[in-house]
Amino acid sequence: MEYSISFPEEHQKKEELVKYSIFTVMNSGYVYGNFGRIFVNSIHRNLDISKIDTIYIGDIGLSEKDKEFLNSFEKVKIVDSGVVTKNVVIHDDDWVESVNQKTILLKELCKTSDCPIVLIDLDCYFVNDFYQHIDLDYDIQVVERDPWVHPNHIASWVVINNMEKGVRFIDEWMNIMKNYTATRHKESPSLDILVKDNFNRNEYKVKVSKERKIIGFGELRQIEEWESHIAHFKGWARGSSPEEDFHLRVFGKGRHPIHEIIEEWINV
Repeated sequence: MEYSISFPEEHQKKEELVKYSIFTVMNSGYVYGNFGRIFVNSIHRNLDISKIDTIYIGDIGLSEKDKEFLNSFEKVKIVDSGVVTKNVVIHDDDWVESVNQKTILLKELCKTSDCPIVLIDLDCYFVNDFYQHIDLDYDIQVVERDPWVHPNHIASWVVINNMEKGVRFIDEWMNIMKNYTATRHKESPSLDILVKDNFNRNEYKVKVSKERKIIGFGELRQIEEWESHIAHFKGWARGSSPEEDFHLRVFGKGRHPIHEIIEEWINV
């Protein structure tokens, strides 16, 4: 059975197109193993691949079998981090190191890229194209949650359009992460600090979009109502095992036709 969420035509108008790249990190852990299948399959099923330059996957512990699977998809390029993580428990040491590698590798990619790079969390299903939201008039693009939610700006979708300024922005971001001690989850709180600080000094031209406009978190039917381009299965629930954790995050908020597609991918 094939299924994808469709939106009214006025929301699908294509503006001037640019090539862009997608970047995430992945290892062979059970949770990321299944999320990895959802990530790459939904890109190729629901996005316009002709608009994508490269799908960069940071290798933080992939097996040779994993690499063979990923390389079977068009435009995938695996980037070695030199780091191996298991990533079986959210906020454990492996999870922290996995998150750290996202900014480290993103900075290196910015040094050689000639098109925008979109950093996206791995635990996502791509509903339809979001490239129309890439705005070259801005150096950096981020998303914000409701004002009462902390951190307000979240690192689930970050676009680097200006590579030179992007490298400096990521350097600042990494420095804040290094010194942030309030929680083990440093990535989004540190980004939030940097974006808010930049509002005062305007060193970077930053465009802020509503999170749910780009990458929605919640029940799939709610994400459909929001017309989000990406469904984010972030860790609202934690199971007693990686298998239970994955099931709760993907299937735990009510059945949706998309689940049949996901089941086909993860059961191969």
